[in-house]
Amino acid sequence: MLGVLGEVTSAGVRTRHGELRLGMAVEAAARWPAWREGLRERAGKAAPADGFGAGTYILLNGASGPIDDASFEAMRAAGARYGLPVEDSALSDIPAYRPLDNDRALRAVFLPQERFLDARRWLQRTGSRSPNRRPPTPSRKRRPITRPSPPSLGCARR
Repeated sequence: MLGVLGEVTSAGVRTRHGELRLGMAVEAAARWPAWREGLRERAGKAAPADGFGAGTYILLNGASGPIDDASFEAMRAAGARYGLPVEDSALSDIPAYRPLDNDRALRAVFLPQERFLDARRWLQRTGSRSPNRRPPTPSRKRRPITRPSPPSLGCARR
């Protein structure tokens, strides 16, 4: 997912760093299509069908609490600030959404400009390591954890 608004939280946008991160995400998302096209041109025939597309649903489910409600509204406000659409969506309009009765969402929005691609296809096609595999780590001897003695308060123990 090449998310911008779907990554917004109410706690995040209350901080300077959260706002900076959001601004960078907006700028990066605007650059993704041209960057991807350049990458596809350089890859030529090796460029995979990477599932690139746009449009993401965000669901607010029944297990959510006040924090998630606030983040849902922060996402709407961020969309309005940056001119990115956040559209209310009927749950029945979400493709292939068939939850169990006790797991149904309360509300949903559609983010038409939120993009996605399958990075695994690029990694597989270019022979890169699988993102699910960790690089080997050198074995190390485990040392016992030792705790320092408490500082002396100038009192002698008996």
